[in-house]
Amino acid sequence: MAKKRKEEIEAIYNCIMPKMIENQNKLEKFISNYLDKLKINSHSNFKAICESMQKHNYALANQYIAFSKRI
Repeated sequence: MAKKRKEEIEAIYNCIMPKMIENQNKLEKFISNYLDKLKINSHSNFKAICESMQKHNYALANQYIAFSKRI
């Protein structure tokens, strides 16, 4: 009985695990890409805020700040 149950569990494991590993790899890649894009957006928004402030365009700087909060 225990041997049969062990075989059933191994069969389920062998069926499910490859897909789980594939999904984990896809998720890791998605998260990495998302974080890279987030860093780029944050950097470009900070630069735009600084440029707007230097030009005394506070309304535009405020728009960039509001956009940064949504990210």
